[in-house]
Formats: sequence, structure tokens, C-alpha cells
Amino acid sequence: MRTWSTMSLSIGLSLSAVLLWPNLIFFSKTVFLPDWVSYFPNPWVASWSVFLIAFIPALVGPHQLKLALGRLTLCAVGGGPAIGVFTQFVLWGWGNASLTNLVAQLLWVIIVRALPPALMVLAAATIRAGLAKKVANHSFKADASGAA
Repeated sequence: MRTWSTMSLSIGLSLSAVLLWPNLIFFSKTVFLPDWVSYFPNPWVASWSVFLIAFIPALVGPHQLKLALGRLTLCAVGGGPAIGVFTQFVLWGWGNASLTNLVAQLLWVIIVRALPPALMVLAAATIRAGLAKKVANHSFKADASGAA
């Protein structure tokens, strides 16, 4: 049950980011950014930070790297970003936009906005899995001479 709840939390957080701050997430020539974005070096870092925070809960449960990769892929691609893009287009007045624009925005959000933080979280999961494996194999034993 913990696995689904943390993954649902991650999807919900990323979906909330897309719905709350579409100007920060979507590609647009004219952008009206939230005031808090000024605390970051640039808007790209702000959007990556939002997705980074959203994806962290997806990795709380699994200790196996394959499971972590699957959950993160589901959250980054099929979860919040995809649902958010479709919601923006259908419910909030972008329904008259072309299918090409919908696909372009979806690819933009997934590749440019969600993928870099997903890769950062995956790197952290890989390091965690490697450390867990070393601990399980007792690879951190002190040497036989007793030197620290």
C-alpha cells in the first residue's frame, strides 16, 4: 500500500505543478511567471526544482533500481505532466488548439521540464541502490590491520 500512496503523491504533486503554474511549465513566447520564481537563477531551474520535489516521493518506497525506474517513468511521463497537459487543453480553454500543439506541449513538458529532474532523482536512486548493496555485502568493513 505504501508503494501506491507514495507514487500517487508524486503524480499528484507533478499534476498540481502543471495545473497551478502552466506559464512556468509550458512553452510560450509570452510568459507571466509567479513572483517566487525570482528567487531562482532562472525559470528553468524553478520548474526543474518543482518537478524534483514532486518526483522524490516516488522513490521513497522501492529499494530495487528497476522498480524505482518504472515508478519514476510512470510519474514523469504518464503521470502528472501528461494529465496536466491534457487537462489544460481540454478544460481550461485550450481545447480549440491543434493536435500538433497538444503533442508539442506534451513533448516539451516531458523532455525539457520533467526529464532533467527525473534523471537527477534516478541518479540518487542508483547511488542509494549501490550503497544498499555494499551494506548488504558488508563491503564497508574496516581493514584487518585495525587502522581507521
